[in-house]
Amino acid sequence: MNTQKLYYEDMLKKECTATIIAIEKNKIICDKTIAFPEGGGQIGDRGYLIYDNNKSIQFIDTKKGIGDILHLNNKYTIKINTPVYHIINSNDINKLSVGMKIKIVIDVLHRIKTSALHTALHIALMAALTLKENLTSRIMGCHINTEKARIDFFCEDKFTSNDILKINEVANNLITENIPIERYLYENKNEAWVWKCKNFECPCGGTHLQSTGQIKNIKIKRKNVGKTTERLIVTIDKTLLTEQMYHI
Repeated sequence: MNTQKLYYEDMLKKECTATIIAIEKNKIICDKTIAFPEGGGQIGDRGYLIYDNNKSIQFIDTKKGIGDILHLNNKYTIKINTPVYHIINSNDINKLSVGMKIKIVIDVLHRIKTSALHTALHIALMAALTLKENLTSRIMGCHINTEKARIDFFCEDKFTSNDILKINEVANNLITENIPIERYLYENKNEAWVWKCKNFECPCGGTHLQSTGQIKNIKIKRKNVGKTTERLIVTIDKTLLTEQMYHI
């Protein structure tokens, strides 16, 4: 069972029509969705399911189900061809049924914050790579929510205070350049998206902004979380984000 993921086709679309194809406890599965499910460290979308023309219930999270595993370059693994679960409150289950036509509307403010911070995290990594070239092979994990983003590295040689100042300088220069952000499918394989900015690229199926200049005032801090683990924490000025770029 696979859900067509419309956010790959248009990351600025905020709603879509869909048909419910399965209900598993409090998980609503549709034939297609505009809602991004948790993945790649990025939290899932939330929003509303509109049914019977104007009735609505809230979905509080979005997650991927079981699908196929795709290996990229024997280095990365991604989940593809998955159902997408729209998680609703248990007391709303009886309001929906299989075969029902609904409209899925995402919380745009939630989406733009996670998209901006995910983009900012890539920019921070680009900046950090100017000091430590092999960082991409040392990534242990990351997390992106609506408030901040972080990335962890296996790294015995710690970032110094001067390193962090330099990383911030380079990152904000990248923002000032207002560089277009591109995406393409790796070897045209389904859902195997690659994020690209200038000469840097990495596998990533998350949602992002369209250019580095749409982010303002990026701040990057270091946190020592272990003897061999370094963490970079990224924040941005979210007050300057605009919902106007999103459309029906």
